[in-house]
Amino acid sequence: MKTLTIVTRKQANDVLLNSLFQVGATYSEMKYCTGKYNSTPTQMVKEGKQVHEVADNVHAIYGIRKSDTHGGYTQLMCIVGL
Repeated sequence: MKTLTIVTRKQANDVLLNSLFQVGATYSEMKYCTGKYNSTPTQMVKEGKQVHEVADNVHAIYGIRKSDTHGGYTQLMCIVGL
């Protein structure tokens, strides 16, 4: 287990892009958790926040904004090594 910092989507995409140039590296994008976090100004998901007890194959965690019938929310996504 390790600790990661929530990064921007661009930084996470850079990690994914750089994996294309590494021999034997296969990275994929997937949901980090199934929770939905408020996207208010005092939001729970902030870039730079530490996430503890992350699996060793997770290389980046970032939040994306989504919306459904209940309004907007932030979904945590991650880049994992397969």
